[in-house]
Amino acid sequence: MRSFSLLLSSALALALLSGAWAQRVIPPGQAKKLLAQGFLSAVDDPSGGETEYAITDPKGHKSHSLGKGIARKPKRDKAGNALEVGDYISAYCNPDANTGQCSSLTESDFDLINRPAPPTATGVVQRVLVLLGNNPNCNVPLRNETSLEYLRVRYFGADNSGTDPGCIARQIEECSYGNLRINSAATDFFMVTPECWATDVCAGYYDIDARMRAAALAIGVDPSAYERVHHVVNAPNCGWSGAAQTPGTIVWLRGWAMDGLTPLHEMTHHYYRWHGWAATATSAGVSVEYKDGSSYMGNGYVCPSAPQLANLQWASPAVGGGAVNSAVLPPGPATSAPFMLPATYMTGAGAYVRVLPDWVPGNLYLEVRRSMGADWRMAGKPWDGSVIIHDVRADYDLFPNVANFSRDHRSNFTGFVPPNTRKVMPAQMLVIYVGSFQGDKASVLPVYLCRYAGSDAECPTLSDPSPTPSPSPSPCKNPKACKDKPNKRNLRNLLGRRTAPEA
Repeated sequence: MRSFSLLLSSALALALLSGAWAQRVIPPGQAKKLLAQGFLSAVDDPSGGETEYAITDPKGHKSHSLGKGIARKPKRDKAGNALEVGDYISAYCNPDANTGQCSSLTESDFDLINRPAPPTATGVVQRVLVLLGNNPNCNVPLRNETSLEYLRVRYFGADNSGTDPGCIARQIEECSYGNLRINSAATDFFMVTPECWATDVCAGYYDIDARMRAAALAIGVDPSAYERVHHVVNAPNCGWSGAAQTPGTIVWLRGWAMDGLTPLHEMTHHYYRWHGWAATATSAGVSVEYKDGSSYMGNGYVCPSAPQLANLQWASPAVGGGAVNSAVLPPGPATSAPFMLPATYMTGAGAYVRVLPDWVPGNLYLEVRRSMGADWRMAGKPWDGSVIIHDVRADYDLFPNVANFSRDHRSNFTGFVPPNTRKVMPAQMLVIYVGSFQGDKASVLPVYLCRYAGSDAECPTLSDPSPTPSPSPSPCKNPKACKDKPNKRNLRNLLGRRTAPEA
């Protein structure tokens, strides 16, 4: 497997040295020097600090930091092209005559080479270098109480196979339905002694990266031979538990944060930048970043939500459920045919409904979640065993949105619908009906939708029209009218016995 990885890396390097990826030659007489070439990447600070931008070379996994803060992100290149995170760019500079170092950069120093397709998150097997930083001799000791053995167990389990429940390798494989895996045989762990970095303030991500890489080279380990590098460090005065490049190859982790949330969250950031939002008990209905408990891209110890699965291309919509708009769903009293949604712990195939209510702003994603499989830690949550609803910004809900790392579609936990329940969504002028669990694992729920123009009374209820069975309907003399008018008892029977109140 190691030889295959090296061959793959060599092939990638050759590809990047040709065609549109080739390094541009500076014209004769041009004084500017090539400073860096690669992806414009971002490292967002989970603790609320400023984003750090860099140009990351995909060949050697080297990064040139542009600094922290939005002012450090280049907005345009010398031709006036807008620059976005994920673009492949070059940066040139006028070096100082005495020091040979570059001074500040302006728009005229940047060159957009191309806007490549986003990095794929499907069919990926990663070879990872895990570096454990440990230097007790710094002013504030960068001592790391985490051991290499502990890290091996957290990544691959006690037997190093990656099959132990709860280990990072198994969790990311199950959450991605096998699309993202870590190669246990080709992943290595080393303890290194880096030079001291700033301890009176939070050190820059790339300051830490440079010193960790230098320490690895000092013991004969070349980080550029690996597809991903994970730094496990002590970072005094930093509020983050983990961070990652988007797009990129580097992850930063704190030794105390090797749980079932942080490593998965950061590994996914190489392909998907955004976080899960949700209102909290103290936010007065205002959604807060990182607070979605139904996803490890928020603050949950469970797999990603439907909007994230869709953008990562780890899941597909139910038949007819990829773009439910006004053409698909006219105003009631008719309901949609049932969407049979499997709980996402089982499969990503046909696992969500994407509602595009073009009659009002905002898109919706519906999914079924159960505390089983990789979602076992969902047990005890109010939405366990329910249809979960997320809303996203319609104008940024590009498909897949991961193609653009610069616009957050704001995946927001909206609510949930238990089985055998009718829920009204006033903002979307929509009624959602959920039936009873079906299948041998009791993990498939039928979901119906009804759109209304003025009041949800236009849509069916869950109440029986009468306590006794209705007589057989008379033959329909107007098939079109019969098709458009639902039989409330039939809908009621399909949904099953109501066990929860209408909402």
